[in-house]
Amino acid sequence: MQKELYEKSEETRQDINQILKNFEADILRNLDKKANATDLNNLLALKGEVNHALMILQNKANISDLENLKVDLDNFNKDLINKIDYDKLDNFFNDTRFALDEMQKDLLIKANIKEVLNLLKNKPDINDVNASITRITEELDQKCTLDKVFLLIKKKFFF
Repeated sequence: MQKELYEKSEETRQDINQILKNFEADILRNLDKKANATDLNNLLALKGEVNHALMILQNKANISDLENLKVDLDNFNKDLINKIDYDKLDNFFNDTRFALDEMQKDLLIKANIKEVLNLLKNKPDINDVNASITRITEELDQKCTLDKVFLLIKKKFFF
């Protein structure tokens, strides 16, 4: 019985040793998986950045808002394309270009300010105009009357 008890205790001791070895191997594996001090410091530093990124992400629009905005933008684009008649727009541009060309031609034809000032400087005043009219009247008075002209014509052609 003592021998049997000894064998059972030896078998139990070996089982316990095996369990302890397995437990120690598990502990060593877990210790290898555990973060060291530098990893821990890196993670703590990253935590602040992650918190900052989370705050920024909370202020951003969510996907449903972006989808709604995309739908609204597509609808607006379709409405805009439907409202623009490219032929009318081209005609408007051509008409505007033609009108601008005509205005440019008209502006080139118009007298410039220097020419107008020269003409205004050289224009006669009222005394010059009156003097010219008086001279014309005096010359006409010295000329033959119509009756005399008709008589001269009759004499020349009919005699």
